[in-house]
Amino acid sequence: MAGFMCRGTLRQLSIKALEPDVFTSVLSNGIKVISQPHSRGWASIAALIKVGPRYERAEYKGSSYFIEKLSFKSNEHQTHGQVLDAIHNFGGDLLTHMSKDALLHSVNFMPDQLPHVLDVLAKGIQDPIFSDEEFEEQQMMLSYIHQELQSNPTPIMHDLLHEAAFGKETLGNRSICTLETSQKLAVENIRKFYNACLQPDRITIGCTGVEHNELCNYLEQFFGSLQPSDFSILDTSSARFIGGTVHHHVDEAPVHPATQSPLAYVSLGFQSAHDMEDSFKFFVLQGLLGGGSAFSAG
Repeated sequence: MAGFMCRGTLRQLSIKALEPDVFTSVLSNGIKVISQPHSRGWASIAALIKVGPRYERAEYKGSSYFIEKLSFKSNEHQTHGQVLDAIHNFGGDLLTHMSKDALLHSVNFMPDQLPHVLDVLAKGIQDPIFSDEEFEEQQMMLSYIHQELQSNPTPIMHDLLHEAAFGKETLGNRSICTLETSQKLAVENIRKFYNACLQPDRITIGCTGVEHNELCNYLEQFFGSLQPSDFSILDTSSARFIGGTVHHHVDEAPVHPATQSPLAYVSLGFQSAHDMEDSFKFFVLQGLLGGGSAFSAG
């Protein structure tokens, strides 16, 4: 019995030694911070903001799509070219991704470049301009995207599946803006929607490779002035599952490259878990079923 307890204790100690130290804090204005200081010579930082089509009411639909596309363009302090120069100078790569309910900005960089990285993030997140010219440019790009969707509708299947599940609100709002919605959307409404989403308590910043206290001190310097504002224009109602079907028609059906036969695309979804504990069971089930959307995965 003593030997078993000893082996168990050693096993627990060995597991603990492999677990990284994770630190959490909340800045003075409510921004949440989580970090892991250990690194292998480089660092990563990510800012997660509660922005997405899930929060769009009728007059703001499509805003999230353009917010993603206009991220780190011009801001109140820099032109787009100057932003690109700043990113090039610290030698990092900056990625932006929008989901249904969150906007993620992430950067990989050398740890001694942290102030320069945060300067770019702070200006890009807190002071974007969303200029008329940049908006019109992205509207033009959107028309090309929809042309591509005619021959390859795969990117829009995720939107169609959610629309069937939740209707045309909350999680059913489109991530890829429709051309009709784009033509109705005013750039001023994009600014209003983004500013409503940009609340300190809707932001979480995570980092690896930097000491936690150093990170928090710099974050207070670059983000500490952000204060709460009115967010009543956001749709914060609970998503309601209704189920159903949605059909998307194209002018000319895509064809199989080998047989030249017309193709149809079908997605099937089921209502899943609402709480974290059950969600992990679904993650495991997805993995057992093959995971992902590639045929070769399962």
